[in-house]
Amino acid sequence: MLKVLKACSLAALISFAPLAVTSAGASQPRRLVSPRIMAMTWKVHECEFPANWRGDSTYPDGIGMTLANWLQFRAPSFPSNPQNASPREQAWVLAHFLGHYRMAWPHQGYPAYCGPGY
Repeated sequence: MLKVLKACSLAALISFAPLAVTSAGASQPRRLVSPRIMAMTWKVHECEFPANWRGDSTYPDGIGMTLANWLQFRAPSFPSNPQNASPREQAWVLAHFLGHYRMAWPHQGYPAYCGPGY
């Protein structure tokens, strides 16, 4: 049974603001996702590919997403190969994928539950 994060909705968690905008004089771009989205993505990552954020040939990222889904949901400024994407970029894509399909976040019971996701 997939444990669902019940305390909040996806809409409240996902920010559709500009991605990584660097203002004049700023040395770091704004964050892509909230700390809460990153924490939820980390749980997915720990269940899917805990060794690294580069996955394998079937799921070439650290969160178990296919290349087709990556290409459909990535921002235009993100790498076309998810193996070159940062964990925050992967979190942004995962949040938009789940939001688009209105799906619950998988593996939120980590470490007690890393059963089948989707």
